[in-house]
Formats: sequence, C-alpha cells, structure tokens
Amino acid sequence: MIGIVLISHSRKLAEGVLDLAREMGGEDLNIIAVGGVGKNDDSLGTTATSIHDAIEKVFSNDGVLVLMDLGSAVINAEFALEMMPKEKSKKVYLCGASLVEGAVAAAVQVRIGASLDKVFKEAQNSLAAKQIQLGVSELEINNDLPPTLSEIKENEETFFRLVINNPVGLHARPAARFVEKAGSFPKTNIFVTNITRKKGPVSGKSIIRLTALGVRQGDEIQVTAVGDNSNVALEDLRNLLETQINEK
Repeated sequence: MIGIVLISHSRKLAEGVLDLAREMGGEDLNIIAVGGVGKNDDSLGTTATSIHDAIEKVFSNDGVLVLMDLGSAVINAEFALEMMPKEKSKKVYLCGASLVEGAVAAAVQVRIGASLDKVFKEAQNSLAAKQIQLGVSELEINNDLPPTLSEIKENEETFFRLVINNPVGLHARPAARFVEKAGSFPKTNIFVTNITRKKGPVSGKSIIRLTALGVRQGDEIQVTAVGDNSNVALEDLRNLLETQINEK
C-alpha cells in the first residue's frame, strides 16, 4: 500500500489532519504524522531526520506521498530525500498540495487502489473543489472525462437519478464512501451529474471532482456507468445512496 507522510510545524496539527484522513480513507491507511521539535515535539518546527524516519516507517514499493505545510517543512523534506538511496527516493513524491485537502484526497485514492501518480495528481488538484464552489476558480471540473463519452450510444450506458436527502448533501464523508464504492469497479467508468445545479458530469472516482458538484440536500443527481459490470455498479451505488448516504 502507498504510504502517506503528513508534515507540519505543529505535531498536534499534523495528528489532527491524520485523524481526518483516516476518517475518509479508513483505519488501515499506511499513514504517519510528523512535526514539532524539542524533547516532546511540543515546539514549532521540523527536522530532516524525523521526516526521513517517518518516510522509512511507511515506505513500500508502491511509493510514498509526502505532504507538507510550509517553509522549512519543504526544505527538510527535500533534505530527507537526499538522505535516502536513489532507488528509494525516486519512489517518494513531495506534493505541494494544501495539507488538509491534499491528505483527504490522497487518502481516498489510496483506499481505492490508485497508483502513486494518480494519488499525487488528486492531491495536487485538491483545492479545485473549494475554489469552484466559491467561484474563484475557472478550472473545468469535467476535464477528466474521456473524449468518447459524448459519442457513446444510449444502449451502451446505464444510469439512475436520485434526490439527495442527506442534510449535508454529498460532501466529505458521504463523498468518500461513494468514491470508495465506485473505485471497487476498476473496469467501469462512473460519472455523476448534479442535475439541479447543472454541473458535471464528473468522475465518481474522484472526491475532488465529486465535491466540486456542490450537491446539497434536495438536489437531484444522475449516476451513469459505462463499461463492464455497469448494472452491478449502479445497483451497488444506488443501494449505498438510498440506505446509507441518503439517510436523513
């Protein structure tokens, strides 16, 4: 499993982000928090040695994603890589994503078995959803769609529509659970559209794209599946939405 290292000048902050990431990605995540200096790591700061040790603890051949807060955390992460053999350091990606959003995005992608490149990309783009919802970004939320989607014949795709009753809509934990279920069908492309707000379709396997739809209580969504096991995927996703995520 891909390892995740969370670095902050404040150890308490890093541990808080770790708790959030585990909530979204599961207790079995290969993740570690590091930060602080001094006898009990209770002073603000970071060290290359502690970061190096943290990377080693979660290292696997699948790779390691490292997320940092600012300043010396970045510098010390770079120093930590220099302390490692090249054959190992090349499997460690330093990501410039925001610590909180990046950790959540990475955790969900690791959970569904994505590659290190995919995990890195999701984390790197993790602020997009918030920026789009606040209207301060011109990023296109549907740029992950395959170019052939619009050419697919009606009998080659299946879908269902559903009104979301969950008071918090399709955000955070509900979105993470949806992505996890969608990711269990690797040969099926899952797309979600917010019909009410005329947003999408976006990949149902990306928590960043999914939350960018801004699905709120009362919104109607359409879930479309293309590829192998489409009907099974839709049945499972609908059951998840209706019996768990969609509960009031």
